[in-house]
Amino acid sequence: MKSEESAIVMRRVEYGDFDVILTLFSRSKGKFSAIAKNARKSRRRFSGRLELFSVLHPDCSQPKSGGMPVLQEVQLMEPFENLRTDFIRMGYAAYWCEILCLWLEEGAAQPEVYDLLESMLRELHLGKGKPEVLSLLYQLRFLTLSGLAPGLDVCGGCEAPMFDVRAGRIRFDYGRSRILCGTCSPLARIFSMAPGTVKTLCWLQERKDQGAGRMQFSREAALEGLFFLESFISFHMGRDFRSLKYLQSVRRTAGISPEIISFPVCRLKA
Repeated sequence: MKSEESAIVMRRVEYGDFDVILTLFSRSKGKFSAIAKNARKSRRRFSGRLELFSVLHPDCSQPKSGGMPVLQEVQLMEPFENLRTDFIRMGYAAYWCEILCLWLEEGAAQPEVYDLLESMLRELHLGKGKPEVLSLLYQLRFLTLSGLAPGLDVCGGCEAPMFDVRAGRIRFDYGRSRILCGTCSPLARIFSMAPGTVKTLCWLQERKDQGAGRMQFSREAALEGLFFLESFISFHMGRDFRSLKYLQSVRRTAGISPEIISFPVCRLKA
């Protein structure tokens, strides 16, 4: 059955000698998998149309014996080729998609999450804003839509508004998903951030438009917030993302170092 609805290629796995299995994400059908028979040798039907992060209209048939839908042909809508020619952009796009591949339930529609992924991939492809800030925005919105968003506006101990905190490090308790001001936080191995970083994250959390991705933030706040969200998502989903390891390696090569983190992320899970 042909679909007039677009789907994003979130994962691509070569299967056997010539086949390709795709993990797709559509607005109304959610996450689903399909196999493209002979895709690696069929230039007429699939050449250049099944690449990662592409947006396409799939034409699938369901085998009478059951099993995975078979992709018959596709109409390529948005190739987003810049996401595959730049290592940094590719790393972020792969990380965003891996989060959803692991979080989404098969066949469960998540239209708001689909809109988020498609719009952010487009902005990343077009270079609208720094990739680091776009990733901050993506992760915060994903956490809000998934119900996992951390409380960042009020201290979990004394309930003081974070915008009133002027000095000292602010710590985050991963287990209870709450922030603690310098007065309330114990001297334990809890992730710490500067007040400016927390205020930046609070501001982004409240934004509804895509324009936030083009705003300017200090390098320190953007990076510290970035590493906080990446470790927070990994902690709460109980996963070590393979794409995140690649992304972190690429960032180190580009001179974007995670040394501002007060202790290694892996120790958060201890």
